[in-house]
Amino acid sequence: MIKIYSVIIILLCIPIAIFGQDKEFEQIERDTTFRPYVKFNSETGNYIIGYLRDSKTGKIYETLYVPPNKVNPQIDIIVEQVNSEYKYIYNITNGKGSKQDISSIEIEIKDEFREIRLPDNWFYRDNRAQPYIRVTHKVFHVPEYDEDKPISIESDLQIGESLEFSVLSDNIPSIVNSFVSGQPRKLSFQFVIPPSRQVREIRDSLISKVENNRGLGLKIIGPSKLNDKLGNDDLLKKLNSYLAFSCDTTWVTNRGICRSLQAKLDNVEKHLSKDKTRPAINVLNAFLNEVAAQRGKHITSEGYALLWFNGLHLLERLGGQRPGKGGGKDKGDKKGGGKGNKGNG
Repeated sequence: MIKIYSVIIILLCIPIAIFGQDKEFEQIERDTTFRPYVKFNSETGNYIIGYLRDSKTGKIYETLYVPPNKVNPQIDIIVEQVNSEYKYIYNITNGKGSKQDISSIEIEIKDEFREIRLPDNWFYRDNRAQPYIRVTHKVFHVPEYDEDKPISIESDLQIGESLEFSVLSDNIPSIVNSFVSGQPRKLSFQFVIPPSRQVREIRDSLISKVENNRGLGLKIIGPSKLNDKLGNDDLLKKLNSYLAFSCDTTWVTNRGICRSLQAKLDNVEKHLSKDKTRPAINVLNAFLNEVAAQRGKHITSEGYALLWFNGLHLLERLGGQRPGKGGGKDKGDKKGGGKGNKGNG
């Protein structure tokens, strides 16, 4: 019942805030020659819509659009493997540098998972025709409406708080796109008279087309189905690209480790180019052993998941056996989470 009342309040309050009109504004004389405009404030990152000019006073009325990208999410991801399944554990913290509460997280994994587990008051849905799932809060608390103040909507994931959920998949870790969307603490649709059709079109176009309107874009770890037709050379190229990405971000934190791992992959490539499968397997084993040894030290849980599981897949394709370290039921290591993903994009 409380949820129903909350929804009713939102539906009632937002039209009032957008289209509401006080009696003191009834004497405004609309300047019919005025052309609505949009300005971008580079200092604040906000957009200003000029929608009306009073022909009597010359005053121009403006309203504000605040993009949902003013967040500082820290994302730690652990991947556990039991038999042929992968469990992806996402821990998202709304960092202290954020200026907005986090209202939703989109991850590019719509067709690549079997199960998702979320805490109470959070749920997920497919993001229309796009290959994303959207994790969002079920119920918003809207304080009592005050016509003199903008509406303030509070979400569960406020600044400094964390959200953890898990995804179960048959598919191997890969780099996927994600968007973390902020919820402005104040919605500034303060139209003094109902906006014209032209103004509504400008506003809607701005919200739908402006850069980062979906929030802050990040590259994170998620399940991705491998193409069965990929050859060993293709798998090695993919592993090389994952190592390069991990070293360019914070997932491998030591340049010496990066050079050592890259040298091993270069040797694997040399052996495969000469059809020397057994030496290639031996070097790839050494690569995996080093990844396992540096887990939680100079390699974060994200870097480990990406390099270990993809390296292991290539090893098994070559006919090798899983190394002793890191094998069996891979239950992850929270110490390997590092400081999270602050915006690898």
